[in-house]
Amino acid sequence: MATDREIYNTVRNKIRAGKAGADLFAWLGFVYRKLPATPQTRKQAEFYLALAHQIDPSSEEFLADLVRLKANSGQAVPALALIEQWKRRQKITPLLAKMEARLRGTLTPGQIDAAVKKPAVYDFLDSSSFTDGAPLSLFFGNFDSGHLDFTSTFKQETGESFLSINPVKLIAQLNAPSPHSLLYYLARDLEPRILFYSIAGISKLHENVDYSIFAALKEHFDFSLVLVCYDLAKPNYERIVAPLFRISDAVVCLDMQIDLERYGISNEKSFHSFVPLDFQYFYDDGRERDIDVCFVGSRANHYRGRQDLVDLLGSAGISVLAAGGATDPISKTEYTDLLRRSKISLNLSWTLIFSFDLHPLLDKPQVTTHLKGRVIESMRCGALLFEDDRSVLPPVFKEGEHYVRYSTSNIVEKARYYLSHDDERRDIAERGRKTAEQHYSPSAFWKSVFEKLEMARAASSPLTIRRNFFEI
Repeated sequence: MATDREIYNTVRNKIRAGKAGADLFAWLGFVYRKLPATPQTRKQAEFYLALAHQIDPSSEEFLADLVRLKANSGQAVPALALIEQWKRRQKITPLLAKMEARLRGTLTPGQIDAAVKKPAVYDFLDSSSFTDGAPLSLFFGNFDSGHLDFTSTFKQETGESFLSINPVKLIAQLNAPSPHSLLYYLARDLEPRILFYSIAGISKLHENVDYSIFAALKEHFDFSLVLVCYDLAKPNYERIVAPLFRISDAVVCLDMQIDLERYGISNEKSFHSFVPLDFQYFYDDGRERDIDVCFVGSRANHYRGRQDLVDLLGSAGISVLAAGGATDPISKTEYTDLLRRSKISLNLSWTLIFSFDLHPLLDKPQVTTHLKGRVIESMRCGALLFEDDRSVLPPVFKEGEHYVRYSTSNIVEKARYYLSHDDERRDIAERGRKTAEQHYSPSAFWKSVFEKLEMARAASSPLTIRRNFFEI
């Protein structure tokens, strides 16, 4: 019979050979479950078993393993809650029914009621794809939420395998002290070719993070690190992520360009771009446009100037459809449908910034400009982009040729003009759409990323890979 180490090494070798999949992750969970019980080994076992369950939620075996782990760790209520979640999706199996009966026999009526009312859900895996024989990359951060198309375009352009993990959900669902405590083991077990790391949505978790973990991992494992930066207009973001600039192989800036030379690093390592868009969603279908003006996005707090603009147009009798935002989110399909129906899409390139992000009333705001994805999204869907006069658009987009620039003093006049001059509006929108497609396609984005990685690899000395750096 194979030992735990032999099973572990066999699984790792298969993953390294491009055979990643739910069954192999389940085997990793099995190995960690058999190790002497420590908080870390339990978390690793739970992580891999939950990962296998999310990849193949129809597998009775994967769920049963996860239920056993929870029950044997003294977590009978969450274990029962997992079975309740299964029952909401599909018919219970004899094995799971037997486990359910055993769990119910150990719980009070109140505990059973809690499990039934709030079924357990693991959804820290945002997306995944596996191609036989292809290397595996790891997306660790906010790469799939909202309108982001990182992983879908990565799959289209490379055909490689990947896992996309949301750290915020990960620490909540595994009750882990930090998502980065799991990153050591992921890098060791999975040996990703590329680690894509994002600060979006998890900046508050970074305040006490020791980024030396990334330096240690890069020292001992041969992977490339791509840092993807959002919301750099917010003052704390650059400060939080700055320790990663030097050890990253590429820095992708999505709303503002970072001057890396201020940190003694060549700017050749970074590039400024829009988020890559999946053209399966963002396209012009040529339909009749029945919405005069639309704005999709948040309109409160930092972004209250957007609501002021919507109100200004509305008071002048111009019909504006305002939707979406953090408090009223809409799906990507709903969003792109609105853009394809709209004649004009509004964008504001500025926002109010507070030094005390959580207490804006205590601080005097400052205005900062940055690049919004709404620019390229509107253009790709064929709407005429109205961009405010503080615009920071890339130079390939020319005012009056690809978009219309406005100010609060002339937006009403310009909106009325282009709503009454259909041919002129369509011509500008079409030129914007073609230019956006030419310069900001997914192919162009990923080509730039891999060019930066090639430059970094050519400039660095070969790493000494010490496979026994971590001991299982």
